This record gives sequence, structure tokens and C-alpha cells, in this order.
Amino acid sequence: MAIMQLDNRKSVLLDTFAQAQDNFSFPGWWESLITKGRDTFEALPIPDAKTEGWRETNLAPFFNPQRKWNLTAQQTTCDEHIPEVIAKYYSPSVIWENGAINIKNLAQKDASSLNIIRFKDAVQNGQEHVIQKGLSEGQEPQHIFEALSDMFTYDGILFHLPQGVVIEEPIHVVIISSSNNYDTIDTPRLLIALDKNAQASITVHYVSSTDDNHALWVNAKEQILLGKNAHLKFLHSVQGSDKTLRFLSTSARLEQDSSLNYNFLHLSGQFVRSEMDVSILGENVQTQINGLTTNRDNHFSETQQLLQHLKGYGTSRIDCRGLGKDRSKTLYRGKIYIAPHAQKSDSIQQFKGLSLSEQATIDAKPQLEIYADDVRCTHGATVGPPSPELVYYFQARGISSNKARNLLIRGFLKQVLKEFPFLGVETFVNECLSVNNYEFL
Repeated sequence: MAIMQLDNRKSVLLDTFAQAQDNFSFPGWWESLITKGRDTFEALPIPDAKTEGWRETNLAPFFNPQRKWNLTAQQTTCDEHIPEVIAKYYSPSVIWENGAINIKNLAQKDASSLNIIRFKDAVQNGQEHVIQKGLSEGQEPQHIFEALSDMFTYDGILFHLPQGVVIEEPIHVVIISSSNNYDTIDTPRLLIALDKNAQASITVHYVSSTDDNHALWVNAKEQILLGKNAHLKFLHSVQGSDKTLRFLSTSARLEQDSSLNYNFLHLSGQFVRSEMDVSILGENVQTQINGLTTNRDNHFSETQQLLQHLKGYGTSRIDCRGLGKDRSKTLYRGKIYIAPHAQKSDSIQQFKGLSLSEQATIDAKPQLEIYADDVRCTHGATVGPPSPELVYYFQARGISSNKARNLLIRGFLKQVLKEFPFLGVETFVNECLSVNNYEFL
């Protein structure tokens, strides 16, 4: 039998895995998840330009032989490290900072019904079944980035709402990752489980900082499990430095009569690849996905989405937008899948891109894969610069060309941001872009 030779580019991460072993006594099923993740990481190849779904993704910064990735969990979090713009608009009550987790007192009057807890504490406090069920329902790793999440699952944050619990006020989370004196990998993991008839709103904000000489790799995973007639409004935002590399995996499983309103803001960072896989497992499910990506300099972002209607009578809407300038590259790949028995499914997918320079690349590829004959599905994409005709229209009314472009850009952003079901999102985005020196003109 031929023995597969290990790719030397993986050795650094396997060494990191060996050095980062935790003294915590993991249950057998958890230990198996970690071990299987490591074995899968060893077995799967590093994607390259010949790999379907990765043809335009340059992974060289992740596997640079000059970098020795370190995973060192902090013991405590520091409120002073929360960016001012996050604290101002969202006042996080749940903090992850390089593996350290801090869950503060929640303001909700019915917070006692809400279970927010570390994975390790859940195991020790008799709630192991929720963690086990959630992690075991995740799909098999499709590539090494997903395997890496499993292999480094030493802890995470559980959000569990028991049957019938309704949390009126949003819960705010900040995920802080930083590199200090060495190249750092951080692997945050979130599990959100809403039982039958439960309802919640959650915002998650990924931020990072790096020094001048070291890089940061954030490999995050979100899992969402909605029971029958459960309803979740969710927002995540991403901000990073010019040395921040991100991979973000999101999976959602939706039972009958449930609804998911998922919103994302990818606002800055050298490299962001986001993958989302939504499975509609019951009838009468409502799904809404809104998203905005902004890119500048030579930054790269790629959004991959798969929304699967596996049962009928479901409705899904996808509205994503991309804004790029300088020599940045923005990719969108989205697929709607309608299973053979998912009759009466109703799905609309659209992407709009606005290019602010001739060197910026924005590329969109929405897709439909339909195996049922009684459905309504549409998809479309438009990409281009601000309309010269509209700029001229403003100029004819005494408005300068620069101000006209600015108005058009802000109108482009507002069209999608107004769909986000959270207060103050537009103001938050404007301030974040200002903080990150993102000049439209």
C-alpha cells in the first residue's frame, strides 16, 4: 500500500497542534472530534489554482514557509482592547480574546432563561448533551480550513435558548484576535442553538490587530441550529489590519416554520474568505441573507454561499453587495439548490458590485440548481462603476462630480444596509470605514 507523503507546508500547523495540547479532560466524543480534525487535515490537500472553488484564491500567505504559526490561549480578556466603535454601538457582553472567554452579566430581564456558556463549562455543568449534539451535527470537513477548526476546538461559546424562550434585546459579542511578537493563529468557535419556539437577536464583531512584523490567521467557525418555529436575527461584522488573514465558515440548519435573518459586513482586512452553507430541513422556512463587502488597496475577499431547499414551501432572499477600489479583488459565488421534493420553494438571489477604480476587480457568479418543477427562482448580478449619466445629472444641478460620486456610493450602500434588522447599522458602517481610512473618492 502506498503511503501518502505529508505536505511539508502543513508541518508547522501540526507542530502547533502538538504544542497546544490542553490539560482539560475532554470527553471521548470531543477528543474524537479533535483527532478526526487532525487526521483530516493531514489527509486533505492544500487547495490550489486547479482545485474547484479555489481557482482564484491565493493561499500562499497562509502557507509561507517563513511563518511559524503559534496558538497560545490567553487567560483573561481586556475591555480596553474592544475598539471604541464596537463599544459605542454594541457594548458587548460576551468577549473572546485569543481563546480567553469572558461572559458578563446580561441586561435582559429574562437573561436567566438564556444559556451562554463556554464549551468546557457546559461539559462540567451537566450540559454536555447540547454541545455534543451541536458539534456532531456539523458536516464533514470539506477542506483543510474546516478540518483545522475541528482540530483546534479546545473551547468555544455556546448560545442556547430552551423551548419557548424569547430574548427581546440583542446579545452582542466581540471576537478579538491579535498577534504579539509572533505569527499567531486564533480559532474562535460559536454554537447557536435555539430550541422550539425560541427567539433571539445576536451580533458578533470580529476585530484584529497586528504588529508591523507579524501576521494573524483567524480561522473561525459559526454553527446555527434552529428548531421548529425558532427565529434568529444575526449580524456579524469583520474588521482587520493589512496583515490579517481570515477564513470564516458558517453553517445553518433550519427546521420547520423557523426563520433566519443573517447579515454580514466585511469591512477591512488583507484576506477574507467566507463560506456559508444553509440547509432548509423543514417546510415553511423563511431565510433572508443580506451582505456588504468593502475592499481597498490590494485586499482580497471571497464570499461562497450555498443555500439548500431540501423541503418545500420555503422562501429565501439573498441580497449581497460589493464595493472595491484601488487594486482590490472582490469575488462572490452563490448557489441556490432546490431538491426534487422541495416544491413551492420561492428563492431570489442578487449581487451588485460597484467598482471605484479601473484596477479593482469585482466578479460575481450566482447559480441555480433546480430539481423540482413547481418553484419560483431568480438570480442576477450587476457590476460596474458609478453611472456617468447619473454623475452628469447631478453636475447639471450644480453638484460637483466628486460629491455626486459620493452620493451615489452612499446610496448604493444604503440600499442594502436598510434591510439589516438592527438599529444604527448605517451609522456604524460609516464610522468603521472612517476609522479604517476608507476614502470613497
